[in-house]
Amino acid sequence: RDVAAAAPDAGEPARRARAQVQAAAAQFDVDRRVRAWDARIVAARAQVLGALPDDPAGLPAARRQAHTRMHAPTSRARAAARAGDEVAYERALADLVALARPARTRATTLRPLVPEPVAQEAAARS
Repeated sequence: RDVAAAAPDAGEPARRARAQVQAAAAQFDVDRRVRAWDARIVAARAQVLGALPDDPAGLPAARRQAHTRMHAPTSRARAAARAGDEVAYERALADLVALARPARTRATTLRPLVPEPVAQEAAARS
């Protein structure tokens, strides 16, 4: 039965309680989506850290730089997960995974992201 019909003076508290329950349920759905999507973010971050050079002397600096470079795409991916925006999430994840390309010139830096067509064109000219 409807609470408002059974107890007319309890209508407003019941409406507030219903709104609170609906808000909590919506937040639960968001939290569940973020937890489910977070596994791919964690895997991408592990891939980036796994691509770091094995040089023990340069590893701390390389890890600091990797964490710094991973921050923005990780934040974008988590924000997209909260919003339920799959396109932005996939784009941020792709940016994150692209950081896993190891450096070729210095052991303590990661190679900057270069779009494939640009890299192919540069390789064809040399």
